[in-house]
Parts: sequence; C-alpha cells; structure tokens
Amino acid sequence: MFDVGKSIIKGDRDYQDDNYFINDPYGKDTALTKLHSLLLCIADGVGGEAAGSVASRIVCRTSINSVQKKVKGQTVVEDIPGLLKNVLPKIQSRIKHKIEVNAAYKRMATTMLLCFLECNHLYWLSIGDSRLMLFRNGKIRPLNADHSYGMHLDRLAAKGELTLEQAANHPERHYLMSYVGGGEISAVDLPSDPIELQMNDILLLATDGVNSLSDDEIKNILKAPAEAQTLAEELTLSISKKDINHQDNTTVIVVKMTN
Repeated sequence: MFDVGKSIIKGDRDYQDDNYFINDPYGKDTALTKLHSLLLCIADGVGGEAAGSVASRIVCRTSINSVQKKVKGQTVVEDIPGLLKNVLPKIQSRIKHKIEVNAAYKRMATTMLLCFLECNHLYWLSIGDSRLMLFRNGKIRPLNADHSYGMHLDRLAAKGELTLEQAANHPERHYLMSYVGGGEISAVDLPSDPIELQMNDILLLATDGVNSLSDDEIKNILKAPAEAQTLAEELTLSISKKDINHQDNTTVIVVKMTN
C-alpha cells in the first residue's frame, strides 16, 4: 500500500501549465492508503497562455479515462506497457483536433509522465523532461529518460566537446527534443520490464520546475521521517523560498511504499 502526497505551485509565472492526477487504475472508490495499485500522471504544457494548460489537461484526462475504460472489470492487467502505449494515439488525436479548430493553440504541446504501480511493480511512459526519481537508502536514482536539449548538452560536455559552463548556460538548454503535440513523437521512454520497489522506497514525480533544487536538497527533504504530503509540500516550499526570477510552475507527487 501507499502513502501519497502532492503539491503544485505557479512559481513566478502568470499562469499554471501543469496538470496531474492520482487515482486507482481500476476505478474503485477506495482511499489511496488502502489501494494496491495506483495510476499517476503529471504533464507540463507549453505553447503560451491557455494552450499549455489545455494540452497538459488533455494528457491527464485522456490517460485516466482510457486506462480505466480498458481495465474495467479486470483484477490483473497482463500487458501494462501496452496499456500505457495505447493511450498515446488518443491524446495526439485530441491535441491535433484542438490545434486545427483554434489558431491560438497552434504551438500547443506538453510533457507526459504516466506511471502504473501494480503492488510493488512500477511501470511508466515518459515523454519530455518531467522527472521520475527513486529515493532508496539515502540515494536518489533517476528512472526515466530526459528528452531535454540540456541532457544532450551535458553529454557533449562529458565528451569534452563543450565546457561544463557552456552546457549549463546554453540559451536553448530548456528546449524539448521530444514532446506530445499534434505531430509525431520523436522519443518515448517505455520500459518493457518494471522496477521492483521495496518497503520504505520513495518515488518522486515532478515537472521540471523542481530542477531549482539540487539532488542533495531533494535528498535532505525526502530523508525526513514525515508523511508523503508533508514531504511534497516541503519540496515546493523550498523552491518558493529561493524566490527565483521566472521560476517555472512546479508539480510534485510523492509516493512512499508502506508495506
């Protein structure tokens, strides 16, 4: 079972482009603390005021509706990666339709991180730069692929083709190399095998606004003996306290494995 917390802040932005959901994939009306399965999603929209929030909302609503409709009446899902993959065409179709009927949405796109927890087995589908991290035994392990141009720049720096300073200060560092929009998706992180979680593990799902915190700062927060909701709120509070100009929207979901 799970202890789940979430927190969302607008940062230093005029509007909120993030969306998220936390639910039972089987659609049972049960408290989260009593569930043995979880469906989690965060999405960070881009494309300007209104467009980004519409795109991220489409991801979240379509994901949960599609998954719950598919697994209704089942007790076990045999092909969870296939289930997650089948959500994508529906999302793309709805975003494409929005773009076609409203010129204001022509730059609409979004990241997507969709996770299915079946007991202690974690599956995910990830597109973009939203982060999925595992905190275990005092260490943070990144789980999903980073489809930002910044990651590409860091690889070039590691090869000596750029300096660390050039990579860190590149003006296009925040650009996405893969995203969910009306066209083809260039890269999808969809592992066929799950990660097996252990008791006391903590999962962190976060939009890229969390990058204002270092991994050490995140670790120092997650190691506290506190409930998931307290940890989630402490993460966003720590970001707010930095008072960073142009701080991005930030959404975090914290899941503690309780037993």
